[in-house]
Amino acid sequence: MKDLARQIRRAIRRGCTDEKGIALVVVAGSMVALTSAIALAVDVGMLTVARSEAQSAADGAAMAGASVLIDSPNNDEWAIEEAIEFAANNDIRGTAASVLEEDVEVDLAARTVGVQVLRTEERGNPLGTFFARIFGVNQVNISAYAKARASNAGRINCLLPMAIPDRWLEAGGPGNDPRAFNPD
Repeated sequence: MKDLARQIRRAIRRGCTDEKGIALVVVAGSMVALTSAIALAVDVGMLTVARSEAQSAADGAAMAGASVLIDSPNNDEWAIEEAIEFAANNDIRGTAASVLEEDVEVDLAARTVGVQVLRTEERGNPLGTFFARIFGVNQVNISAYAKARASNAGRINCLLPMAIPDRWLEAGGPGNDPRAFNPD
């Protein structure tokens, strides 16, 4: 029995000092970590692009709705229709942005239009993931909100731009005689 215990201890010591194959274990572990990081980067990048596309759709829809209030200041129905129609022309990761009437708020007194763009599970259009499925995340909700105000651009609200006259000679304009600037 003592001999057997001694042999087992010797085998364990020999196994602990033998480093054959350890590089394979380190490389395999590194490959798993690197692959996981790349997968996470792909999903996070895709979600960032989707959020940016949703924000662009919300911005454009809010501006389209607010532009209606310039021509027709009391027509909130037209502003809502225009915002919904404009949002539908924008894609979020290949699917048209879905904006419902309750997602558009029109404030006629302030002349503003607010639009919320949603891709959620409740709407039935969440954004699917690629690699996050490994961790149990199959879908992600995306939302964006924008508000635009209608205002006339024809008024002057600032100082007029000033320019210092120079000696540039413009072709074909009156008073562009080169001799006028050259006294010789």
